[in-house]
Amino acid sequence: MKSSKNNSQNNSLRSKDWKKAVVVALCFVLLFVAVRGFFVAYMLEGVYRWPSFLFDALCGCCIFGILQAGDHALSTGLKRLFGDKQKLSRAFVAGIRLVTVILVFGTFLLATVQMHPPKIGCAKSPADFGIEFTEHMVATDDGIKIVLWAMPADESDRPVVVVTHGLGANKQNFMFVSELIHRLNYNVVAFDFRGHGDSGGHTCTLGVNEAADVKAAYDFAVERFPNRNIYAWSTSLGAAAAVRAAAEYKIFDKLIVDATFASVKDVAMETKYCYLGPFDSTAWQISRLWYRIFTGKDIEEFGPINDIGKIESPILLIHGTHDPVIPHSESDKLLAAAKQGTELWKVVGAGHSGSFHHPDYSKRIVTFFDEAGESN
Repeated sequence: MKSSKNNSQNNSLRSKDWKKAVVVALCFVLLFVAVRGFFVAYMLEGVYRWPSFLFDALCGCCIFGILQAGDHALSTGLKRLFGDKQKLSRAFVAGIRLVTVILVFGTFLLATVQMHPPKIGCAKSPADFGIEFTEHMVATDDGIKIVLWAMPADESDRPVVVVTHGLGANKQNFMFVSELIHRLNYNVVAFDFRGHGDSGGHTCTLGVNEAADVKAAYDFAVERFPNRNIYAWSTSLGAAAAVRAAAEYKIFDKLIVDATFASVKDVAMETKYCYLGPFDSTAWQISRLWYRIFTGKDIEEFGPINDIGKIESPILLIHGTHDPVIPHSESDKLLAAAKQGTELWKVVGAGHSGSFHHPDYSKRIVTFFDEAGESN
């Protein structure tokens, strides 16, 4: 009887310890989500709204539950299969568990972070930069609500430039680009991608579905500024989406493509999975699976490298030679795949989307948009 009572007390203590550990872990997840979101908002000078926090917190708790359950199932299965009484068995189990955690759980977290960045709203508008504007909401072909700003030029007959932003950013963060282009006397349309800024949606597809967002902004520009040439200034994620939109919908008279990738796989293998040695290809294939689960599409079937050769409009590729996020060799691949006449300007020493600070950047924009060849 005494032994049974002791076992019951031990089970009760273990149950309490388990519940306490779960509560502590969930509190940590909520704290991490809050700190990440509000810190990113602070760095981007934006707003991390409570609905976004609640959504991220729910996703964070679900992710924690999935990873915890997966790790528990893995540990239990390995112990039953190989045992845990001998040091060799314990070491073997620990090794398999570590590799699995890195390849499966690690790639899952990486995919989650990339495809579900904190949604940071805009705290400023073009008016804060001394630019007159109107705000609009348009719907994409797949039903996502996209918020955009229209900034008319002083001369009504000037071309229109659609400005796209990068991963995790919003249209406010690239007002320095919109402001420059507007100062060069172009009409400007800037918008937030799905899952970013003030637009709808929560999942980023690394430029695939975002092409529909670009198309919606383009259609708005055609309606708002009729009978004008319409150009694109795009960077990183936004450039991948703009290239895909230009290829699929045959839009834009000219495109500036600044610091984007040729394929997600090439960048992942060169910048992230290269540290995994013989497991690099396995990590990519698992990441590819996570992407398909999140989006229903195979990321290897998409990418600017597959789209840029279908674009007839003039293209100016720009890339900094010290880009730590997307190697400048990606633009070399795009140049090789593009139609004849595509230009590539490599800015020595510039980082990711940092070529903008080159003293000749505005001159390059004007030269390309106003003088380099005839628009289609």
